[in-house]
Amino acid sequence: MRQTTLIVLAVTLSIINSGCNSEPSTTEVEESHLLYSQLHSGWVLSIAFRPDGKTIASGGHFKNHLTLWDVQTGSQRRSLHGHAERVETVTFSPDGKTLASGSDDKTVKIWDVDTRAALHTLTGHSDWVFSVVFSPGGKLIASGSGDQTIKLWDAKTGTELETLTGHSDEVLSIVFSPDGKTIASGSRGQTIKLWDVKTAVEIRTFETGSSGVTTVAFSPDGKTLATDGGGSGTIKIWDVQTGELLKTLQAEGSHAWTIAFSPDGRRLASGDIDKTVRVFEIETGELVQTLEGHSDFVVSIAFSPDGKTLASGSYDRTVKIWDVSK
Repeated sequence: MRQTTLIVLAVTLSIINSGCNSEPSTTEVEESHLLYSQLHSGWVLSIAFRPDGKTIASGGHFKNHLTLWDVQTGSQRRSLHGHAERVETVTFSPDGKTLASGSDDKTVKIWDVDTRAALHTLTGHSDWVFSVVFSPGGKLIASGSGDQTIKLWDAKTGTELETLTGHSDEVLSIVFSPDGKTIASGSRGQTIKLWDVKTAVEIRTFETGSSGVTTVAFSPDGKTLATDGGGSGTIKIWDVQTGELLKTLQAEGSHAWTIAFSPDGRRLASGDIDKTVRVFEIETGELVQTLEGHSDFVVSIAFSPDGKTLASGSYDRTVKIWDVSK
C-alpha cells in the first residue's frame, strides 16, 4: 500500500472575462467557482462539514483514517486513527463535539473531535458500514450496512438499541428526517424505505424499478425525499406522506451517485459519475450550475451550514471546495 501523503493545494481559480458583456447560460460550466482542492492519498468516499462551518471531515481509502481540514485555509488540522479498513462514511453530531464514522471493518466509531480520542467502537454489523448519521437531537446514531440492516445506537453510550430489517440487499444510504421521527434508507435492492424511529417499524416502501439506490436526502422541511434515479440519469423527488413521485430532475444522461439539499431547501446538488457536480433549482427543476474539475467519479458532496459553499469528494483523490453563493 502506498505511503499516505496529504498534500494541500491552495489553488484559487479566478477566471474573469472582462471583455465579454454577455451573460453565461445557466448550465455553463463555471470553473471560477472552484476555491481550492485538497489532495488525499486515496479515494475520498465521504465528506462532512462541522456545524460551525469551519472544519471539514473526510474519509476514504487512505490508510484507514479520517482527516479534519480547516475550511478557510485548506490546511490539515488533525487525523483520527483507529479503523482497521477504509472509512466509507463520516458525519458530525449536531453540536459538533463528536464525529461518527463507518468502515469496511464492520464497525462504527464515535470520536471526540477536539481530543481525537475514540470514545466508542460499535460492533454488531456483519458487513461493511456504508452510511452513518446522527439524529437531529444528537441522541441517536443510525448505521446502514452491507448486511442489509439498519442499526440504531445510543450516541452517548454506544449501546445498540434496535435493528431494522426488511431490505433484501445492501443498505447504501440512510438519513433522519429533520424532526428525527423517521429514517429513510436506500438499498442496492431497488427500494427506498421509510421507518418509524420510535417503533422501529417500516412505514412505506418506494419501488424505484431500476438499479440500486445509492443516496437519499430529506428536504429541510421534511416534506419531500430526494433519491438518485438508480442509474436512470435522473434524480427523483418524492412526497413523504403519500409516496407520490412529485418531480424528476434530469441529469443529462449521467448517474447521480450522491445528492444534498441546500440548507434553505431551494437547491439540490448532485455528484455524478461523469465527474461533474450539478446544482438544480428545486422549484423549477432547472439545472443552474455545472461544476467541472474532478477527473473521476464524484461520490460525496456536502453544503456548508450557510449554503454558500459546496464540498465534493471524488475517486480522483481530491476534495474540492466550490463557491455556490452566486
